[in-house]
Amino acid sequence: MPNHGRAGRVARRILSILLPACCAAGPSVGGIELGNQIHSRAHARTLDALVDRTRPTFAWGDGDMLWVMSDVHGKPLFALNHAYQLDDPSRPGAWVLFDASASYVPNGLVEYTRQVTPGRVLAHDRQHGTVYLVSWNSRERTGTGIVGASRQILLWRDRAGDWKFVGEAPAILRGQSGPRTFTTSITYRVQWTAHASSSLEIHATRSENTDYSSGNEAVALHVCRDYLLDGNLPAEFVRVGADYIPTDRRMKLGNAIERVATCKTFYPQERDPGRKKKMLTAVSDAIAELNPHGARDRILLPDMDRIWDLAGRAAGPRGRHVMVTSVEDR
Repeated sequence: MPNHGRAGRVARRILSILLPACCAAGPSVGGIELGNQIHSRAHARTLDALVDRTRPTFAWGDGDMLWVMSDVHGKPLFALNHAYQLDDPSRPGAWVLFDASASYVPNGLVEYTRQVTPGRVLAHDRQHGTVYLVSWNSRERTGTGIVGASRQILLWRDRAGDWKFVGEAPAILRGQSGPRTFTTSITYRVQWTAHASSSLEIHATRSENTDYSSGNEAVALHVCRDYLLDGNLPAEFVRVGADYIPTDRRMKLGNAIERVATCKTFYPQERDPGRKKKMLTAVSDAIAELNPHGARDRILLPDMDRIWDLAGRAAGPRGRHVMVTSVEDR
């Protein structure tokens, strides 16, 4: 079974749930009640025992499991679930797989429960077989609303009918943080090669669309990031190159700089003209350094995961106090 880390997953906060109807004493994970929208599907004393009992086709990470099944027409169906550990490991059934109702929205740790899906065919080749993309969806309630995540799991059924766990691509996200809404999507390009290590090579491009809207100001930003999966399976999707904005002749470098500052930093909320100018200058310098010839077919960007901090350091302290932001501010 592959021991594959979870790629591109949303960071889990240390919150918890209560498991109803498992034991009369009410076992929990961190002490937060779940209610009647979730219940135990299977449980065992240890994670290994739970895997042995439920016999998934693949088990990986810290409790992820997938079963390959068939529908009435013989076409593949995929069941997914994740094992969670209750607070009291001495209890029988301390490791649990959950079922949840369609309206269930987690407040904390139990984000992924049982889901059955046909997936979709990503690529097919008569000689090599078929690559399937299996999406595993979850919604989470946060301080700014509902954030949706869809894990992207790739499987390969070779010509002989054997299944292989390929890897996990970055998750697809959608949600809102203050005046910003964001959505991501991924496109794939599958190639069959003659490499000795693996005949499968997959290129993926994640597109992130951010919209900032406050008062009369509305700005949109479209950023891409490329990944490559290559090598012995299961494999990681590795980031390739810098983030970039796909562009055309109408897109000017100055326009891209302002969009990045507005959608990816607290520049639009800053009221001090001096600090505002420093932030825009920092973003401008970082982008201009990567694009010495101006905007061409793409505008390269600095690390977009750190651009908020870059602008904050450039603005410097507010008076005698350093400005501190929270996750909700971002």
